[in-house]
Amino acid sequence: MVSRLERTRFAAWWWTVDRLLLAALLALMLAGIILSLAASPPVASRLGLDPFYFVNRHVLYLIPALAVMLATSFLPPRHIRRLAVIVFIVSLLLVAATLHYGAEVKGARRWIVLLGINIQPSEFLKPAFVILIAWLFGESARRPEMPANTFALALLLVAVAGLVLQPDFGQTMLVALVWSALFFIAGMRLVWVVGLGGAAALSLLSAAPIEAAVILAVVAANATVGYVTERRVERVLTSLQSTTTPRASVRRDGAETVLPVWSSSRPSHRELGYILGRSESIG
Repeated sequence: MVSRLERTRFAAWWWTVDRLLLAALLALMLAGIILSLAASPPVASRLGLDPFYFVNRHVLYLIPALAVMLATSFLPPRHIRRLAVIVFIVSLLLVAATLHYGAEVKGARRWIVLLGINIQPSEFLKPAFVILIAWLFGESARRPEMPANTFALALLLVAVAGLVLQPDFGQTMLVALVWSALFFIAGMRLVWVVGLGGAAALSLLSAAPIEAAVILAVVAANATVGYVTERRVERVLTSLQSTTTPRASVRRDGAETVLPVWSSSRPSHRELGYILGRSESIG
């Protein structure tokens, strides 16, 4: 058992990491191995390979992936953001290289060979994209003067453009849906809803009706949920303000008046004088 009194790096990691999420990821990896053991031997035998060929390759790639995951979890948020920028740029360059040097399979170019290993650059693009978008939306809430939403939209367009050119409809929709979900969590504004809806409507009228219909549905759903949630939050904040604002009971000429000490409108000097100097009871 790791004590909270320890000041080691492992102790700090242990008490700050999301252990439930870590356990879920390990369980998912174990489930993948079990499914590979159950489904891959017949396929390998039909191809004339060793029955556990795909299982061995699955475990071979899983070990370094687990090491990378644990090593990344030790990094501070600032280093993770920097690493995400590097991974996103490299993955984007590899996606572009795939369009020219990747092998065409069923009309799509999604894989490229590096050092004798087939890799799909879009799989590395996705986690880096999510980290960068979440950081930009967080900065948009903290620093309104920063054009973070514009940068986030530009990253979405760049990532989607590379995936559409491959083409990879599944990855494109996954990236768009994750971006929309993060945008909704960050607080989608009406002007962005109108802008995204207009872009989807233009693509619907031009070349991609199926993709545009899905984007329109996502935008409409996010706009509806966002509007309802915003109204609820405003009502809750108004209620909290009315119940938690400090008040003072002021008696003058036999009549008692209850005034808020802090309100959206500043009290007049006359009211402030009664509150501070002539009030008979403070509530």
